[in-house]
Amino acid sequence: MGMRFKGVTLICSIGLAATIFFVYLFFGVLLPDFLPGWANTVIFTLCVILGMFLGFFAGASYNLGMFIVGAWAGATLGFMIFDAVFV
Repeated sequence: MGMRFKGVTLICSIGLAATIFFVYLFFGVLLPDFLPGWANTVIFTLCVILGMFLGFFAGASYNLGMFIVGAWAGATLGFMIFDAVFV
């Protein structure tokens, strides 16, 4: 009975995680602070589209999706342990 919505779960979780990653990458690292208002909306929409595109491909390929989830969880756990011990 279980495992019926694993593709949908991968699409939603990886799409959200990729969207957050792209938003951080664009707004936190690549772009300057003095953008006009319309540019922020366009870039955020682009980040959402890229995240959902990656989520769709991860949901279509179960192995790729589980690899991305495992890598994301491992990196998050590693950062949390590093911050707890060394910072």
